[in-house]
This record gives sequence, structure tokens and C-alpha cells, in this order.
Amino acid sequence: MVLYLEGFDASPRAPSYVSGDLEAITGFAYEEVAKNPSIWAERLHPEDRDRVIAALAARRKAGRSSIEYRWQCADGTYKHFLDQAVLLRDSDGKPVEFAGTLTDISEQRSLESQLIQAQKMDAIGKLTGGIAHDFNNLLAAVIGGLSLIERRTTLGEEQQRVLGMTKRAAEQGSELVRRLLAFARRQRLEPQAIELVSLQGAVLDLLTHTLGGLVNLEWRVEEGIWTVFADQAQLELALVNLIINARDAMPDGGTVTILAENRSLGTDEIPGLQRGEYVRLAVQDTGTGISAEHLEKVLEPFFTTKEVGKGSGLGLSMVYGFAKQSDGAFRIESAINKGTTAELWLPRAPNDIEASTPVAAELTQRTQRRLRILLVDDHPEVRSTTAALLEDCGHQVSEASNGAEALQLLKERDKEIDLLITDYAMPHLSGTEFLREARLVCPNVPALLITGYAEAEMIRDRPDGVETLLKPFTPAVLDAAILRVCDDEPVKS
Repeated sequence: MVLYLEGFDASPRAPSYVSGDLEAITGFAYEEVAKNPSIWAERLHPEDRDRVIAALAARRKAGRSSIEYRWQCADGTYKHFLDQAVLLRDSDGKPVEFAGTLTDISEQRSLESQLIQAQKMDAIGKLTGGIAHDFNNLLAAVIGGLSLIERRTTLGEEQQRVLGMTKRAAEQGSELVRRLLAFARRQRLEPQAIELVSLQGAVLDLLTHTLGGLVNLEWRVEEGIWTVFADQAQLELALVNLIINARDAMPDGGTVTILAENRSLGTDEIPGLQRGEYVRLAVQDTGTGISAEHLEKVLEPFFTTKEVGKGSGLGLSMVYGFAKQSDGAFRIESAINKGTTAELWLPRAPNDIEASTPVAAELTQRTQRRLRILLVDDHPEVRSTTAALLEDCGHQVSEASNGAEALQLLKERDKEIDLLITDYAMPHLSGTEFLREARLVCPNVPALLITGYAEAEMIRDRPDGVETLLKPFTPAVLDAAILRVCDDEPVKS
């Protein structure tokens, strides 16, 4: 804090006396300010200048003022100052000078901004999660219907091409929903210990045909880098998003630098991160940069500074959601025409968890026995397509549109059901509530819970031995889930 005295009629504004370290908070010594009195008005933030000058003019009548504004310091950065003053008068009541204080409140405003941003992101996240649920139901019906056409119909080459295009479009919609859920921090992650050296190879494979010849990637991985505890697929996707953003910021080409370093943090060193050991992954470019007014908005879903048609506005919001859900943090710093640095802070993997490396998936096929299945879903199109897929695999399917109807069927056909498949979000009786009631009728029947969207806390209350399957799913994924929850013994006659 700086104390000052300023003449009542001083024009331009300049202090006649200063107590405190003015240079420490502004970068300018008192002598520099006294020598160039116009410096104060010149370095006011353009958006604040008119308001502040009007407030100072008004204080001559009011006799006091309390003004908050942004001011450009000697190093070029803006700080938030709280400027308060009262009018001092002589023994005759004649105004003499203003006595005031200048306080740097930049840190306070930064924390407030972070809190507002977090609250806004949480509200948008809840809305996003609800939209994702409905969208997943629609995609489940579309993908299921396309799979039925592919299975049941012999198509010519052109028809196969059209069907393939349609399936790819539906799968892209499914990927969009996953990004929305990542932003909303309601996706299901499978964290594991990840070796960054192997991750580097996986990311390079994904970007081989994407970056173009003008952009070069430079990796700087600290020797002895720790393993990261995160979901590998989501971490790869996050890095790819950040690198592509860096490429787009350098239309004339350049170098994208990926840094990886070990960092041990104390308490409150970085807002939102607890004390502990982290790996800092930074993606740096020397591109066009992001303006200060846009920097706080880039994490919001659907906000983009790119041209129309060149960005969904979900990339950075997805990275933000992934970092938060991984008990890490995401930060971004940028300056116009100087470039951008995007930082992912992720926790170090516990020592007792063995690091994994990317390996090719091995598919194990088993003979699927025919089952008597009770399918419960309140969405007619999803229920119909799922039932048809199951019947194509040889299963006998009974359908119910809600939990109460399904319970009635169970009571009427006790001991004749080999598997329960139920939607999670249904009116009146949720999927988990239905399964609890169903276990009272047939205690040992296997069950599969399918859902377009559900928060992890809600899913945890499912009965023992119940697996969750996320919509939309392919026939192969559905078959694999059924194999996992059912044993291989023949159906009792």
C-alpha cells in the first residue's frame, strides 16, 4: 500500500508526497512520476480511462473517492489498483489537498475471477451433462438402427458407402458428446500410470497426417520424468487438441514445443492444486496469441477465436474438464503476437502402481449362449433397436417401458429370465431402484445397466455385480458386456 498527498487543483494529476514503496507496485520511482505528471492518465487501461477521470472530477464536489481501475506498470503488465482519497481542508474550511491510499488488489481480483469462472463452468457443466444424456439416447437409436441394416441387408457398393458415411457421422456425434462430458467432468475415466516417453510416440502417431509441413514438433522431456496418473486416452486427446491449437495459431509455420518436467508444490502455490508432486506438461507456440479479453472465455464450451467452420470451441473446455477430473489443473497464458503456453498439471502416479505402455488390443471371442432377456428402457426407439440387436444374436427378448411394468413381468415369469438389461434414467423408478426390487424377486439374475449419462455418485449405488454400459454402444460392445456379466453354463430348461 502507498500513502500519498495530492493537491486539490493538481492538473495533470500528480502526488506531492508519497510514503511507501511506489516503485515496488508500479515499477516507477516517485521521481519519475513527479518528472512526468501525465504518466498516470496515459497508463490507465483504455476501458477504464473515461470512468476514472470522471470519478476524479466528481470527488472535488463529494470530498472523497474510492475508485478501482487497471493500470499499466513499467513492465507492461496491468495491475488492479484500489485508489481511495479524502479531502483535507484548512482551518477556514478551504480545500487544500487529497490524502489517499493506493492498494494493489490484483491477487484478490484474480481469485475472485477464478471463483466466478469455476461457478460458471460448473453451471454450464450441469446443463451440458443433461444435453449429453438426451443426445446419447438419440445416437443409440441411430447407431443401433444402422447396425441392424448392415446385419440384415445385402447392400451394393454404393449403398455400403452411404451407410459407412452415416455411421461415421453418428460416431462423430458420439465423440462430440464425450467432449461435452469431459468438459462437464462427468465422464468415466480409467486412470493408470503412464510413461511419458511411450505417450510421446502415441501422440506423434495421431498427428502424423495432421500438422502439415510448416510446423515442427520439439519435445523437451526432463530426464527422470515421473509417471503420470491419468486416463491415457483422454491425456492423448488433450495433448493432440493443444498441439493442433498451437499449429492453428501459427499459419506461417513455426515450432510447437512440448515440455515435461517434475514439480513439487507446496500449499496454495497454484490455485486448485493440493500440496504434492505433479508433472507439468506445457505446449508452447510462438503464434498470434490470445487477447486478454478472450483469455478468460477460451475455456467456455463453444467459444472459439477461430474462423467460422474451423473450430467447435470444445477443445480447451475438454482439456480443462479432463484436468480437473484428474485432480490436476489447466492454465493458459498468452500475449498478442508473442504466443501461447497451455499447461496441464497432472498428479504423479503412486509408486505402487506399475506403469503401462500402449499395446494393441487383443479380442477374445467366446461362444455366446442364447439368453432370455428382460429389456427395460423408457425410450421407444432405443428399446426397439436394442431388442432387435439382441434378437439377431439369438436371444429371446421381453420388453418393458418402465420399472413397474418390468417388475410385473418378473413376478409373472419368475425363474424364466437369464439377464436383466435396464436403462438408468427412467421416470418414477430409476434403473438402480428397479434392480433392487428385481433382486428380491430373482436374487441371482445377472444385470446390465445402460445409460446415456449419469453422474458417478449416482451410479455407485447400483447393486453388487451390476455392470454399467454407456450409450451409444455397438453390437460388439453390447455382446462383450453380456459375456462379462453372464456365466457360460447352458440355460436351464
